[in-house]
This record gives sequence, structure tokens and C-alpha cells, in this order.
Amino acid sequence: MPNLLSYLSVYKNAPLAEYPFGEADALVFAAAAYIPFGGIVGESFSFNAPLGEAFEKASRIASISRNARSLCIALSESSRYSGCLLGAYLERVSDEAIEQFAAVSALLPDGRVIAAFRGTEPTLRGWQEDFNMGFMHEIPSQAQAVKYLGSLAEIAPGSIIPLGHSKGGNLAVYAASFCSSEAKGRLSAIYSFDGPGFLDETINDPNYIAISKKILTYIPQSSVIGLLLGHKEYFIIVKSDSGALFAHDVFTWQITGSQISRLSQVNESSAFLNMALKRWISEMGYQQRQQMVGTLFGLLEKASVHTAADFAGGWPFNMLPLYSAEKGIDPKVLHLATEILHMLRKNST
Repeated sequence: MPNLLSYLSVYKNAPLAEYPFGEADALVFAAAAYIPFGGIVGESFSFNAPLGEAFEKASRIASISRNARSLCIALSESSRYSGCLLGAYLERVSDEAIEQFAAVSALLPDGRVIAAFRGTEPTLRGWQEDFNMGFMHEIPSQAQAVKYLGSLAEIAPGSIIPLGHSKGGNLAVYAASFCSSEAKGRLSAIYSFDGPGFLDETINDPNYIAISKKILTYIPQSSVIGLLLGHKEYFIIVKSDSGALFAHDVFTWQITGSQISRLSQVNESSAFLNMALKRWISEMGYQQRQQMVGTLFGLLEKASVHTAADFAGGWPFNMLPLYSAEKGIDPKVLHLATEILHMLRKNST
């Protein structure tokens, strides 16, 4: 089925001046945020790396995935983005602070600037940072995103488009909410592709409400990540070639023409998991949420679960009571952690 790479092939020579920047282009840049541009695009807040050259160099990075390499090759050969310049590549990783942050920006020929925030890395620490949003009012990556967007706004000549996939979508929305009033006035749209939501304190904050009408949130039909926590904005439900956790991968999302393919509703398992997670979160205070997250990821670390595929490998649930006894976990927290683990495993197959 046609996907992100198909779109880049069909619109390879379609100039932005004639075929304006749209949601499929935003998805392209959200996917591009995962490329490790260290040594290719500078950290300074300026635009001096021609997009095609940068992606040609990135395509030779040995560690990137097959889809990421195909994306780099397609972008290096595309005249659609030939006038774009990249800059402000920033990456910060801290196991101690449980922080994974990366962003890169692009200057379009018409003066608009894209701020692309990277999503969750497929690691235990990356997942834990996502779950920490359930009890922390501001995680380190969110604070970094606000700072990044503020610095970008100082040098951006025109309007700004924050965007990202997964946690990157959350960072785009959070940065847009808490940037300066001057920067807020220049936000033309905010794209969140299956990005988790926020605590009630955030979505009820006047800063969030002020930009909520500019947020475009896309989730696949079997979304798990994008339905975490609270949202005020309308969901655009998109069609993925895959199910369960694997539908989170934007390379599985179908694109028709220049539009991401729509569906009318999420599937039954996604809706059930969403309701269950929201119920559990509402029943627990911040301290219990923190303990549950620690329980979940302590167990996963002991069981050597590092990727979504590992959930399907029959890893030992019988470790949970032993781990709980060792750590002195609250029985209610233990019960909820067990239920979440079973549901995540079910939704990974």
C-alpha cells in the first residue's frame, strides 16, 4: 500500500510553490527527526546545511534502519525540498535524568521554519520517559523543547511549524504551549503524530488552550501511545498497514495522493486499552503512579525486554511477584502493573 516513501516518489519533482506543504510533508519531517545528524548538521541556530546534501550523507550512516535509509535517499534525490536548509540539530541523552531529546529544524524556501522533534527511542529508558509523563508535570525533554523553540523563534524569519512523532509530537505541542507570546503568534500549525497527551493541569492551562485550535493530532486505528493521558484536540484517525504497537510506526501509515488516509474510529482493542489506562491513572495519586512506573520498568529491565517485539517473546510474568516482594510494592500498584503489562503484551501481537 502507498506510504510515506511512495509519497516521496510520486511528489519527487513537485515544487512546494505549486503543491503547498501539507500533512504528508509534515509526516516526512517528523520521520526525518529520527536521523542522527551529528557531524552533518550543526548545533548552532542557523541554517547552512542544504537538505539534499545532508540526507545524502545521512544515508551512509551504518546504524540507521532500512526505512530510515530509504527516507534519506528519497530526500537526497527530491527536487521538492531542494531549496530547504537544515540547522539547529540538538541531541541530549541522560540516563541519570531519564532524558532523550533531539530536534532539527528546516528553513523552507518561503521563509517558514519547521521545528522537528524526535520521538521516543526504542529503548527501555525512552519508554520510561513517556510513562513519567503520567506523574511529572514537566519531564526534562519538555523543558528542553521549550528552550529549543524559544531559541529557534529568535532567528526564524517567518512562521513556525512545530511537529513530531510519538514523544516528539508531545514535545511539539508542549513547546508551542509554553513558548513566548511573540513566538506563539507565529505558529501556523502544530503537528502531533501519535503523540501522547498531558496531565489535566497542562491541558487546562491557559497557555495550552491558547494554541489548542492549531494542533493537528493524528493517531493510527490501533493507537496505544497517542491515547495516553489527556487531549483536548480532535483526533484524526489514520489507516495503518499494521496492528497493535506496530501501527505506531509512521512507515506503516497509508497515504492517498498527498493526504494521510483516514478512518472513522480506532479499533476495539485500542479503545479498550485507552479506557483502562485512563481509569488506572485516575484512580492513583502521583506517588502511586511513580511507584507503578518504577515497578513496570524495573521488571522489564530484569526480564531483558528492550523492544516492542520482546513483548511477544513469552517473557516471565512470574518475575513480577518476586520483584514486588523484593521492592516492597503496594499490592494495588502491583495489580495495576500486572494488568498493564498483560495488555501491552496483547497489543504487541
